[in-house]
Amino acid sequence: MFGMTMEAMVPTGAEREVEWGKVKAVYDKVDEWLQVGKADGPYLLGKEPGFADCVLASFILWMELVWGEGSVEWEDVKTWSEGRWVKYLDGFKEYRLVTV
Repeated sequence: MFGMTMEAMVPTGAEREVEWGKVKAVYDKVDEWLQVGKADGPYLLGKEPGFADCVLASFILWMELVWGEGSVEWEDVKTWSEGRWVKYLDGFKEYRLVTV
């Protein structure tokens, strides 16, 4: 469909670093939103997770499941925002049907 294999579509080298930096920048921005309301609770709307929190947690869980523990990508994500994304995901354990 795109005229190349999926492997050929994945950026490498310096281009990969640039694209990976863009992903991190998005999560940094969302972390800013969470920090604004952190006195009200750990979620975007306060103490209870809402739909947007479930979507966000799903993206983080996807990264954990696809790359897996020990991968360069997941180990990097775990350091973003002072490790808050792993803690954020932990808040959804009771809702998870898929476990790693």
